[in-house]
Amino acid sequence: MKAPKFLYLISVIFIIIITTPSHTSYKMSSCEFYSTTWHGRCRWPPRCSDKCKKEENAQGGQCLHGNAYAITVTTINFMQNDQILSE
Repeated sequence: MKAPKFLYLISVIFIIIITTPSHTSYKMSSCEFYSTTWHGRCRWPPRCSDKCKKEENAQGGQCLHGNAYAITVTTINFMQNDQILSE
């Protein structure tokens, strides 16, 4: 009987530790935009992705609903908690 209570207590403490914010938070954002180098319908995703990487300096490309999108991911910003709260 005491073992389940002990495991429950340990689980609760673990969850509290995991959910407590650390001193440094991470902020990462991605941006999808219409490709400026791909004109017409996008029918072959690998070629679209390669062209976006080479000509638009993007991390990749994607065909959505027949349109080409270039995908970029901004660099990860390390910010202190007080900076995040002030935004």
